[in-house]
Amino acid sequence: MRVYSTLFIFFIIFGSVIGAISVPFAQEASSVIQEKSAVHEATPELAKEQQSEREERINLDKLIAEALKNNPELQAARYSWEAAKARIPQARAFEDPQFNMMFYSVPGGNGNSIEPNTSFYRISQMFPFPGKRGLREKIAEKSAEQAWEFYKAKELEIINKVKLIFYDLFMAHKSIQINQENVELSRYFLKVAETRYAIGQASQQDVLKAQVELSRLLNEEVTLRGELETVQAQLNILLNRAPQAPLGMPEDFTIPPVIKNEAIEENSSSFLFDQTFSFPKRKSLVEEFQQLALKNRPELNMTESAIEQGKAMRALAKRNYFPDIMGMIERMPEQKGSGSWDVMLTINIPLFFRDKYDSAVKEAEASIKASEASYETVRNQVLFEVKDLLVKVQTAERLENLYRTTLIPQAEQSLKAAEVGYESGRVDFLSLIESQRALQDFRLDYYRAFTNLAKTIAQLERAVGGAWGQK
Repeated sequence: MRVYSTLFIFFIIFGSVIGAISVPFAQEASSVIQEKSAVHEATPELAKEQQSEREERINLDKLIAEALKNNPELQAARYSWEAAKARIPQARAFEDPQFNMMFYSVPGGNGNSIEPNTSFYRISQMFPFPGKRGLREKIAEKSAEQAWEFYKAKELEIINKVKLIFYDLFMAHKSIQINQENVELSRYFLKVAETRYAIGQASQQDVLKAQVELSRLLNEEVTLRGELETVQAQLNILLNRAPQAPLGMPEDFTIPPVIKNEAIEENSSSFLFDQTFSFPKRKSLVEEFQQLALKNRPELNMTESAIEQGKAMRALAKRNYFPDIMGMIERMPEQKGSGSWDVMLTINIPLFFRDKYDSAVKEAEASIKASEASYETVRNQVLFEVKDLLVKVQTAERLENLYRTTLIPQAEQSLKAAEVGYESGRVDFLSLIESQRALQDFRLDYYRAFTNLAKTIAQLERAVGGAWGQK
């Protein structure tokens, strides 16, 4: 009878131990893994650190404004435009007049009609042939226009770079956050495996696998933090800061819609394209964005100005066949101190026109053709970029939607099932680890798809010459 009582007490204690292990495992692991569909929640262990990061979060619009103000590459482009603009009044200005003065100290006699100690004065001014000054001014104006369009192109480039690096910085922080959450979860799994091993419900292999997985995640965090520092340095350089200057965590952001399609249902997660896997039903969508790009791209405007400049250079080269006029007024000394004022006109004779002026015309015509060819090259590239990026936006949007609405929820369910199975002994520890890795990979892939969509839209904005909301 005493033996049965002892066995009964032993089973009660053993059942209590098992219950103490299984119930917290199911509850705590579920609370650690449970997240919203976009997976934005962090574990309690990370709450304090993430709260500190939130207080120091950086805003994309403020970063862009700072870059536009302080970026030295952009400043150089603006000063180049100001220098080109300052050359316009120089091009239309007359040449400086010339003043000559001579003194004679020749003794009289021997038929010399000039009295000793007399003076001789002359004022001369070059007058270009009518039309030349205007053409030179136009050439300088077109050069300034090209410098301005180059500045605008550089401005769009800097804005695009800031956005791309901002999104990379966002992704780097999310990668670290997800890794840290998985470190906490792996530590919990290790504790559970050690407890189950201590009571003989798991093998030592489970403990070793948990330790290896934890070490892998800790090692990955070192790599991720190194990548974070690199991205921070890239952004600091664009802002003209020291590479090691501190940067907070990027603010959460929403992706701007490219176009609202009335054919999409209100409860659809897609805001961009029709739900079929063909290109958008609005056949004019590509043409609309291409026309916007042809109108706004600074590179196209710059080559157009180069064409106009070449035409002005050609007209000036042809105008050089006509002579310029030199006007002179001089006072000639005469005998007995009297003098007279004379007026003279001098012209240059374009005698060697074949070597000089014909070649100048040919040079200008070749310059025009080169600029026209450059325009066609840039135009074709712009049209391709717009179409290519629209397709990439479509693909990225669908991929982001797939991870958010399908793959991550499925991976969460798979991990929960693996937890329950491991707790009941129906699933081995390796399956549990694989389920955890799958969820981690899907979460990382989701944020990669999310940031890739944002980056692709930023590139599309660059391709059309600015945000399409401004059209």
